[in-house]
Amino acid sequence: MIESSDFAVDFPIKDIHGHCGTFATFNVPDAQGAKLDAVIRQNGISEVCIAPFIGLSCACAQSNRMMAELSDKYSSMRGLCLIDPYDASETENQLAYCFEANRFAGLKFHPYYNQVPDDHKGYEAALAYADKHKLFILWHYGGGVDYLRELSSGYPNANFVLAHYGTVWNGEACDDTKKILELVAILDNVYTDLAGSVCYLDALPKLLDLIPYEKVLFGSDLCFLDAAFQLGQTLRAAIPAAAKYAILCGNYDRIVNPG
Repeated sequence: MIESSDFAVDFPIKDIHGHCGTFATFNVPDAQGAKLDAVIRQNGISEVCIAPFIGLSCACAQSNRMMAELSDKYSSMRGLCLIDPYDASETENQLAYCFEANRFAGLKFHPYYNQVPDDHKGYEAALAYADKHKLFILWHYGGGVDYLRELSSGYPNANFVLAHYGTVWNGEACDDTKKILELVAILDNVYTDLAGSVCYLDALPKLLDLIPYEKVLFGSDLCFLDAAFQLGQTLRAAIPAAAKYAILCGNYDRIVNPG
């Protein structure tokens, strides 16, 4: 018989990176309403920030309405506001809807699916709003190190969470990953998450050799991926208990639920 301790923790697990709805590339049958809520709770997650799939390619108003309805019904779900970088007036409307008429957690930028470069002026209105209201932006980032420095200094009151960079580091230099992570380590308002489809051996301890655990947030990428896989690599990692708490809860509360 093989014995193993369970995964019980004495604090709520909170997830910065989730999705819902349907998407052409993936089969995600449990990504709706009550089924999604059950998936979240089955994994012991108390709260997850969600960007509906449909909004990643600019159906932003529909996406934001969907999340407003879901978050009203299910306490496990917090909305990520999606904006249309092609339409400045609609961006202003959606920001007001999400953060003044509703209680969204933050914003989500996905330049890859928007087909609008990271440094495009179409994001400026949302960046200025995030800076004014001290919001975070979960960013599927590809803008390089120089622009990241500009963002950090140009919008010092906003927090930038660079999606996926916490799982692409394997302990060796590759492309500009190490340079980005080195900036995450030193820029006060830049973070990364653990959402990703790969898990290198000792991936999280290696990441924490490069950046402090205060700059890392748990992200599952559900329902692209199974949250249990993502949780396992954090809960079973050879890192201090304080680091697990920060990654799975503390850093989230500092950014998403300040005060």
